Amino acid sequence: MENESGAAEPRIRRPERLLDGFESPLHDAESRERWPEHMVAEEQEMAARLVRMAEFMVAGKPVDDPEVLAEIDWYYRVALRYGPTDDQLFTDIGRLCADNDQLRALFEKVANGLATYQRDAMAAFAQARLSTPHLGQES
Repeated sequence: MENESGAAEPRIRRPERLLDGFESPLHDAESRERWPEHMVAEEQEMAARLVRMAEFMVAGKPVDDPEVLAEIDWYYRVALRYGPTDDQLFTDIGRLCADNDQLRALFEKVANGLATYQRDAMAAFAQARLSTPHLGQES
């Protein structure tokens, strides 16, 4: 599909099994069939969240748009399950999503460019909601 300028528009894919192809000790064809319901539900929730982020990206919403930041808040809350998460750590998690080949592939399974958009949105969230002004600097 092309836009008015002739450039290809990003296509959003909605994978039924987001983690297919993801290498993990918890994920192979046999073990997947034994997953508890909550793990299947979590995979579906993550896929839905990635599709929502892809929709923002395709619509041209800036990464610091309030709707995008509200969606990124969910990712922040997930990170908090594993421990305290400051602006630098959250930014680094976003960078990992874009830089790690296996994680990038998960995002790109939904839409080309999504890993970079997610990284930038997580950095914008960290800057807007998690960073604290340094002493001696004006805000």
